[in-house]
Amino acid sequence: FGRPNSTIDKHGERGSFDDAQQDFEGALNWLRAQGYRGKVSVWGSSYSAALVFELAARNPTAVSAVLAFSPASGEPMDGCRPE
Repeated sequence: FGRPNSTIDKHGERGSFDDAQQDFEGALNWLRAQGYRGKVSVWGSSYSAALVFELAARNPTAVSAVLAFSPASGEPMDGCRPE
């Protein structure tokens, strides 16, 4: 949207998909900074679908629902598996 991609700026083009998790956490933190205190629904497709599970696992009191369409798996996602 006409702005630099801060994930690539920080990690370079060799960053992992797990590095993008910070963007999801940042979006949730931004909502909180704006004063929103309700729960959120999160969704994604492919790689972002795998990452929303991690966001929900790390923030169970903030996330009420997860929609995940064709979550990615395998070696590229090794660091992104919620426990």
